[in-house]
Amino acid sequence: MVVSTLCTLFALGAGGATTGHAASIIQIDGSLIVLGVRIGNGVTLGDNVKIGDATVGDDVTIGDDVTIGDDVKIGKDTLIGDDVTIEDGAQIGNGVTLGDGATIGARAVLGKKVTVAPGAIVAKGSVIPKGTFVP
Repeated sequence: MVVSTLCTLFALGAGGATTGHAASIIQIDGSLIVLGVRIGNGVTLGDNVKIGDATVGDDVTIGDDVTIGDDVKIGKDTLIGDDVTIEDGAQIGNGVTLGDGATIGARAVLGKKVTVAPGAIVAKGSVIPKGTFVP
């Protein structure tokens, strides 16, 4: 796991954090609090990333100024652009791409290899089938 400056991992739920093996944390500025967050191997976090009580799969890249809510699951090999918001309970499949400024509503489900265009909004509770492009 690579952590850029001003990255905060936070969760108020019970339980300890787990990270993938051989994790290295670099350039931490300020406090880092990790409770209930599960981070896979090869995860890269940009600047000013806020992660609630969530699960992030292997080889995920998260851009700058991203907010990820509680009970979110992000599948492996996913690319999350800058200024993205993922609300509570969303489930993001493997190989998904979220463009800059995208918003994923609460409890939305994105199948494998979905691409969400920059600035697009996926409404809460939406179910997006695998391979779909969301304009």
